[in-house]
Order: sequence, then structure tokens, then C-alpha cells
Amino acid sequence: MFALFFLYVLIIAVAVFVLKLILWILLIPILWTYFTISDAIGRKKKVARQRK
Repeated sequence: MFALFFLYVLIIAVAVFVLKLILWILLIPILWTYFTISDAIGRKKKVARQRK
């Protein structure tokens, strides 16, 4: 019984770890693109202000 419970906890721990890993793999490119886009917009605004 205890061995089964331990195995169950281990499976849950691994599943949670894998899910977090997948989330990070998905989030990093999204965050990176978001920051790149906001940076590009920020640069355009700075250039527009310099021209005036």
C-alpha cells in the first residue's frame, strides 16, 4: 500500500515537472517575441519623436 502511494506521488511529481517544462518551453518564445515587438514599437516612437 505504501509503495503504491509512493509511486503515485512520484508520478504526480514527474507529471507536474513535465507540465511546467512544457509551459516554459511555450512561454519563452511568446515572451521573447512580445519583448522584441514592444522594443521595435518603442524604437519607432523614439525615431518619430526625433524627427519632429
